Amino acid sequence: MKPIISFYGFGNMGQALFNSMQHSRWVDHYHWQFYDPNPELQKKFGQHPHIKLQNENELFSNSFLIFICIKPQNVDQLYQAIQQYKPQNCHLISMMAGIKTESIQQQLDPSCRISRIMPNTPARIQEGATAICLDAFTNAHEKESIEKLLKTAGTIVHVAEPQLNTITALSGSGPAFTYQIIKDFLEFAKNEEIDRDVALPIICQTLIGAAKMVMQYQNIDHLIESVSSPSGTTVRGLESYHANKIGVYLNEMLTAASDRAKELAKESEQ
Repeated sequence: MKPIISFYGFGNMGQALFNSMQHSRWVDHYHWQFYDPNPELQKKFGQHPHIKLQNENELFSNSFLIFICIKPQNVDQLYQAIQQYKPQNCHLISMMAGIKTESIQQQLDPSCRISRIMPNTPARIQEGATAICLDAFTNAHEKESIEKLLKTAGTIVHVAEPQLNTITALSGSGPAFTYQIIKDFLEFAKNEEIDRDVALPIICQTLIGAAKMVMQYQNIDHLIESVSSPSGTTVRGLESYHANKIGVYLNEMLTAASDRAKELAKESEQ
């Protein structure tokens, strides 16, 4: 019998991960199921050819891996389900920002494992980045399965749990911050009377190309210098960047996101 991969909660992030997994060669290696209390999602995916709508009891009783894809503010919903259905010998994989594995483990039977991940929404197009913190008792088969499934969504890295709040700011929230920067670039282009259909591909490809250059050459200071001709346009722009302390404000934005992840952890423990 094929192992069962489940999604507890099937909002944007759960759908993004499943979308990558279902388009991989692993889709036929497992049975797939989800639970979500949202009637609209039940209707939308209830007849999906690759994933089955399941009730909570069945989901917690027959799953090999369970991806916990609910918002951290709804963690009590998970705790109530665990107390009611008492899952045993399963592996939960939580993507709830800020919620520590210790807090979830206290609700679980000792036979269960709880790992944490922090993916991001570009997983929907197989261009995501996912940080993984595996339970210390994860066996080799579970580790292999988790890694190969998450690799379908893009890049994976292993981190220690205390690093996940920072990763949440950099990567989990990072796409929204990047979209905002693209929006600001587009606004500048609009003010300069450049059409969106011209500006958008130029801006996006510039970001993609710059990111690939950093990945390949890694020395960011050298890359900046390579574009910065003396007394040229790049130098003038960077002078404004530093004079206006844009880097400081970006750091404050990331710190605020990371701090919120820490706050969510404290709220869940109250």
